[in-house]
Amino acid sequence: MDGMQTLKFRLAENKDIAPLLKMINAAYRQQHDQSWTSEAGIISGDRINQAQLEALLQRQHSPSHDAQLLIAELNTQSHEEIVGCIALSYSKFDAEIGTYCIAPAWQASGFGQQVLQAAELYAIKHEPKLKTFTMWVLDVREELIAYYERRGYVVTGVVEDYPADADVGEPLVELKMIQMQKQVGT
Repeated sequence: MDGMQTLKFRLAENKDIAPLLKMINAAYRQQHDQSWTSEAGIISGDRINQAQLEALLQRQHSPSHDAQLLIAELNTQSHEEIVGCIALSYSKFDAEIGTYCIAPAWQASGFGQQVLQAAELYAIKHEPKLKTFTMWVLDVREELIAYYERRGYVVTGVVEDYPADADVGEPLVELKMIQMQKQVGT
């Protein structure tokens, strides 16, 4: 698993729903050997369901085009394999990043950094007046906060309760969401 391999990026399509559901839920909720981003032991239940993924794809094709789900693919021996994804939701001069994950078998390969960088570049092309990127990180995920800080994101001081009513899993510990932001061009 060579981290120097080049990923191909494209917008998600309806045909991708089944493999995306499997990959996203495994990446977020199952602990694997090389996984350091799993929420296993912190949150139970699925991270995303089919209806939520379908709604995201519908927003991608709506007249406002206010959201996209980018897929990262790797050309393996027999086919293009989905190895990661990242969602972008736009509001005025901001792009919120979410549903960001790498397939468990490909974690710790360097693909995460490629996916984040490609999403930022894509967002700037889609919304040339963009000023900030925003993301929300679980307060207990210190390793992820440090990872994003190394990529130019800063903790804003804005903290919200875990969205228990958003159908993204049940917290097993006390959780808060920390907002992180990055200025475009930094």
